[in-house]
Amino acid sequence: MMRFAPSPTGEIKIDDLRIALFSYIVSRQRGEGFILRFDDSDNDMEGGDGDIERILEKFSIVPDRKSYRSEHLSMHRRLAMGLVRDGKAFVCRCIGEDTEDIQCGKCGDTGLEELRRVESEKIPYLVKLKKPQKEIIFTDRRRGEILFTPDDIGDFVILERDGTPTDDFASACDDMLDSIDFVVERDENMINTALQVHIRRSLGYENDIEYLHLPDTICRDGRQSETMHEICDVRWLLRRGFIPDAIINLLLMPGKRNDTDIFDMSEAVEWFDIGDIGERPYIFDIDELRYLNTEHLRRMDEVKLSRIFGFADADIGSLAKIHLSEAGTIEELDEKIEKIFKPKNPPPEWVEEMRILESAIYEAPPFGDFEEFVKHLSRTSGLEGERLSIPLSLLMRGCVDGPELSEIYRYTKSYILEVAKCRH
Repeated sequence: MMRFAPSPTGEIKIDDLRIALFSYIVSRQRGEGFILRFDDSDNDMEGGDGDIERILEKFSIVPDRKSYRSEHLSMHRRLAMGLVRDGKAFVCRCIGEDTEDIQCGKCGDTGLEELRRVESEKIPYLVKLKKPQKEIIFTDRRRGEILFTPDDIGDFVILERDGTPTDDFASACDDMLDSIDFVVERDENMINTALQVHIRRSLGYENDIEYLHLPDTICRDGRQSETMHEICDVRWLLRRGFIPDAIINLLLMPGKRNDTDIFDMSEAVEWFDIGDIGERPYIFDIDELRYLNTEHLRRMDEVKLSRIFGFADADIGSLAKIHLSEAGTIEELDEKIEKIFKPKNPPPEWVEEMRILESAIYEAPPFGDFEEFVKHLSRTSGLEGERLSIPLSLLMRGCVDGPELSEIYRYTKSYILEVAKCRH
């Protein structure tokens, strides 16, 4: 069983998505379930769970089950009290600023009797798990056997002063409850893994969990046009018009075992090998993503692509694709399509010609062939040379340069009265 446990009110970063993606693919390869677990420690979801689900769904990550930490609070407390009863945890009254993480050394022998006293007298307290008596050892898929000494871990808080579990305690307990057997995490959370292993063993849980701690992700923009914080934000990437298939493609490159650089989730499940994740930091390169985004847009069904721009017409999808040499995102393509369809503001030097052509196009019969269309406009307007080509470009493209007008006309001829319109 695999799980992904985001913060319900936090941002979804590339690191988070990478963990969710790897966990989901491995769960499918192993024929196991995938749980989306919300660590709603403050019991205030603020709609964040729905936002996260919708983002994951865009990436074809659909959980078999959802769970919430808040549903298990009473169980977390019972397990913590059991550790106090067994002498493996203790009540700590040394509460002040920044004392939760220090080794106070004064309360290590306090047990259930002290717990009853401080609760009856309403004295604030924490519950801490005693440091292990021997090394904590677990296996990481990349690094092999990982060892932490008792002093590396020390005594640590498992219940806060308000009775809620700490992140590590709740996660360890919920992993037991859900029979999690493989966890993907960040390298920086290696110590948290050790704490959770100690918690489960203290509770008498002997089933091993296999781990893979991912190396750091470095977001890189060769153009330096955006901040690294923005580039690593999945919502920002989607708003800027990078499509999920392209982001998936880039994230799965390190585990690629096929002959093509362009693939989607359904293809990747067949061959992706999480064991191929290397030791070096992962580079999430925005320029490489732009290339992959362009290629995935080329592969997209034309009608599906057109719906992004408010149409249901394969011609509009094809119109978008002819701009892919100069536009690599949905945002950029939308600007191109909008420029074609919105009423044009004639430059002062071309006002007269554009008005004449607008009238000529409005009165022209349908033409399937672009050359015949242009010949007709020349005859009826009296315009030729640059006095015809430049204002016609401005009317049909919204600019002078761009794809061939014959291509624009091919895909917009049924919309030509809407396209060739000046703003009055």
